[in-house]
Amino acid sequence: MSRIALLARLAISINLSLEVWKLVVPWRSAFACMSTIALLGCFKGQRLMEEDAFLAFVESARQMLVQLGHGSYPEHIARVEETSGPSWGWVFCRIFDCLKAYSSGVTPAILLSDLLKAWLEKSKVENGWNCKETGGYNSPGMAVYKRQKQLRTRLSNVVTIDSIYEKCFISFDAVLEVVILNIQLLSGTSSYILTLGDAWSTNTIDMYLHRKFYDLVDEQKGIMKKGREVRLTGCRLRTAVVAGSSQTRLLPTEYLVVLLDEEQDDDALLLGARFYSDTFSNIQIGSLEAGAEYCFYARLEKIGEVEFHPQWNHVKQQTLFLTDQNHASMHLILWDEQVSLASLFSQGSMVALERPFISQTDPSNGQQDFAFFLEYGSASRIYTVPFIHDEEQVMLGTASQERFKLSSGSYERSPVIFSQLMLPRDSQGCTDYCNFPVQLMVSDLRPKMSNISLFGVVRSFTELDVASGRVIDQIVGSGLNTTNLHQMTLEDQSGSVVIHILFLEGRKYEKLDIGHTIFISGLKSLIGPSDMVDCFWNERETMAQLVNITQLPALLTSPCLYQLVPLRNLSKSCIGVQVCRVVVKDLKVDYVCQGSASVGCSESQAGLSFLMVLELYNRHDEMDGVCMALCFGQPATDILQASYKDFLCWPEDEQALYLYGLQSEEYIATIAQITRFLHKAFLDSWSNFGTLD
Repeated sequence: MSRIALLARLAISINLSLEVWKLVVPWRSAFACMSTIALLGCFKGQRLMEEDAFLAFVESARQMLVQLGHGSYPEHIARVEETSGPSWGWVFCRIFDCLKAYSSGVTPAILLSDLLKAWLEKSKVENGWNCKETGGYNSPGMAVYKRQKQLRTRLSNVVTIDSIYEKCFISFDAVLEVVILNIQLLSGTSSYILTLGDAWSTNTIDMYLHRKFYDLVDEQKGIMKKGREVRLTGCRLRTAVVAGSSQTRLLPTEYLVVLLDEEQDDDALLLGARFYSDTFSNIQIGSLEAGAEYCFYARLEKIGEVEFHPQWNHVKQQTLFLTDQNHASMHLILWDEQVSLASLFSQGSMVALERPFISQTDPSNGQQDFAFFLEYGSASRIYTVPFIHDEEQVMLGTASQERFKLSSGSYERSPVIFSQLMLPRDSQGCTDYCNFPVQLMVSDLRPKMSNISLFGVVRSFTELDVASGRVIDQIVGSGLNTTNLHQMTLEDQSGSVVIHILFLEGRKYEKLDIGHTIFISGLKSLIGPSDMVDCFWNERETMAQLVNITQLPALLTSPCLYQLVPLRNLSKSCIGVQVCRVVVKDLKVDYVCQGSASVGCSESQAGLSFLMVLELYNRHDEMDGVCMALCFGQPATDILQASYKDFLCWPEDEQALYLYGLQSEEYIATIAQITRFLHKAFLDSWSNFGTLD
């Protein structure tokens, strides 16, 4: 039998009231500790709250941001209350980030202030409404850019020009989406300087143009003119002295991509004349040896993950999967610093490759699917036609004074009012719910939904075998590394869903267990092996985040995020964190071998940890009885404030005195119910603990 993976996290913080200080043993320091605890038995009762307090705060904060944000938007931007404002998942993630930053606890004022500031900054970047329409910003190119960018895939690592000036720094992998406002020849040199602006900043910035792009700024034949949009990465800053004053400029970067529009005559002419004639199947070894140059036009089907090659001094490699108009496939391989170039593209975009370096595949490495592969050489240039999302209309139901719900869901609290919301679809036809304004429930899930955020309780968590992993790999179609694939069942108020989880290679998420309340984002829905709607989660994805709320240290020091529940009202069907005020009446300690459910292991056996059985009660509520709770592993060590090795070295009388000193202390704790039966043999092994009253 596997080790007791039946327990949920109990985060404990000592109540620092005068009464509690009298109960604390003088030589014990009072500090917050965390432990794993599962309820084995207690009085049954009704739930104290119908809705989790954490969820209630998230929704109230979102509604407040909608109301406060209305006064900050310009009049020309129309807002609809039901569909505007931050997404529910975004608010949740920001609160989590704030709790990590303030581990000692937060107040509603701190949370709301942080949320409002972050939301206004996010709105500025996404909508571009804070720009000054003066000077270069009044150019036609900037106006077209603002309109077109709304339906494009949002790139990661995008920074604004204003942020560069504020920090006087730009990271090498940062992405700039800018428009050329001016082109000038540096006096007394042959160097070109571009003046760049973006749709979000009030400042402009100059950049030295890399020499491989000089012919593109030709006044007659060049396509890099005023109003042209480009994307940059691999940038570095330099402070130059101009007319006696310092001026910040960007140094030349070869990682520049020119954006094209097939609807524009000049761009269509360039593509037709230069890129439509060559295809991947036309590559000939003889032509390559003769110095022939190729130009390809292909669709970016997939952006591969970054790989490291230890045998080559940990060289980085990333593969872009391309398909041309004849449905022939080819790989574009990026190496080391070139990897940042992949962040300038989005899946589904068209890519025009000018003079790529073409290499033959080495048969010895086992990659014989293609005879050739492409590389970004010193003479290579890349253009792209960004993927423009289609949109799907979603019906959104809103309940007065209640949490928002999709009208399609079967779980409804009250009659709803319908409103419409347009959501983008990606190149694979999946509807993107990244900016969905309200909480999604399990009953709302449909196939081909992406960037889903869910809140619920873990009801099962297992590691999949190789055969099951291959089945999931075939369904997802992503070439997964199935050695670290897990399966989790998540339950909320409307139902449960199976989630297939792929952690980073070599990483185990041992702290996730049955009964834990979690928030998970970046999910993609699909039809699973059982022909039901399942979800898939890949930790490598940009939007992927998994938060174990039961384990948050700052949760119990933030009273605005929970409400105390009497022990008698604890419920096995509760969806959310249950927080109680408890006193340790008695505790017993034994040892369990990690990886098994047996107790009483020999001291020499590896992987020992504490196993604690606690009796809890609430001294402030005479109606409460005594609950028995189980705790083991590292969290039990935290409660005991001593390692099992040290504890074993103490005389028995000192051990007993130490355990006695832990009794009668008052805690505010999160408690989770065990959701399946413990094995009888394991329960029988507790006989050495004696009878628990």
